[in-house]
Amino acid sequence: MPSLSKLVLRGTGDPRGDRPISGDRRKTLRQMIAADGGGGGGGGRSLGKAAGAGKNLKRTTPTVLTAYRRSLAGLIDLINSSCLHFIRCIKPNGGQAPNLFTKNDVMLQLRYSGMCTALLLMQAGFPTRISFDDLFERYKGIMPAAIARLKPIVFCEALLVALDLHGGRDFQMGLTKVFFRSGKLQLMDDLTSDSKDSIERVIGKVKKWLARKRFYQAIWAVRSILKFGRLIDGVRALRRFRRAARFHCYMVRTWLPLVGRVRGKLYSDEMLAKRRAEEARAAEEKRAAEEKKREEQERLRREEEEARARAEAEALARAAAERKRVEDERNALLERIAALEATVVKLEGELHAERGAK
Repeated sequence: MPSLSKLVLRGTGDPRGDRPISGDRRKTLRQMIAADGGGGGGGGRSLGKAAGAGKNLKRTTPTVLTAYRRSLAGLIDLINSSCLHFIRCIKPNGGQAPNLFTKNDVMLQLRYSGMCTALLLMQAGFPTRISFDDLFERYKGIMPAAIARLKPIVFCEALLVALDLHGGRDFQMGLTKVFFRSGKLQLMDDLTSDSKDSIERVIGKVKKWLARKRFYQAIWAVRSILKFGRLIDGVRALRRFRRAARFHCYMVRTWLPLVGRVRGKLYSDEMLAKRRAEEARAAEEKRAAEEKKREEQERLRREEEEARARAEAEALARAAAERKRVEDERNALLERIAALEATVVKLEGELHAERGAK
């Protein structure tokens, strides 16, 4: 009977393909084997121990279950000792004929099995990942000692920037690992495995990036110190203002009652009454002056209004007299015109009479 590992690795020809065994499924298989008397790498030895546990029991002949268990244990050992890869079996055609490739059938299988979506996810994501320490150990041998002494995270970032890999587009820096897009790690190997001149250019870019980063760090350090100094000055000024405000409030609460008591002792009641009377008289005089000034202004305003009214009345009288004079002159002219017209008519009649007499 063929072993289970050969059966699984050979495949069944199903278009869905064979799925790789995950860690949970391996654990479950190990528990089943252990519960049944078999174990991971020593399936045969565990079975022998289980068979020889009872001295009075006979050694049984191998059965199908025993062979299956041994084959399963061998498959688990093979999986644990190998590097697994994802394999998806696709039927090239519906009739299972050799050397015949049907594009539509293959595309349907890829689409329904999720391979197209998986490829899009792999293209949009960062499927390749490697820790800072591994990347540091991998490339520190080609770098000079000054760069090899850097911290792994700084070394990795400098190397990636020097190889013209764009952060966020080609890779992402994590807490302990670097995440690459597909093919970018191989691109790093190609760029660092070329001639000595290319390695020298990479080293020069790394040094340039380190110098730029240290320069920016120094600038930010100076700006942070200045900003922190301004913040401290502001806090100190606020504290001084609060102390001054508290002192002022204390002086107001303490000295104002004291000044009132001292003033009461220095000025007697008579002097205070006299002073208050003077203040009242001065206020009354000021009020009277303001009232007189207001009355004077009112008088002047009334006189101006009366003068304006008289001027308007005189102007109206003059305008009426002028209109009357113009009317009289007009009437006189009309009368003269009528008299002249009558004279003209009379003279014309006389002239006609004289002509008739002749």
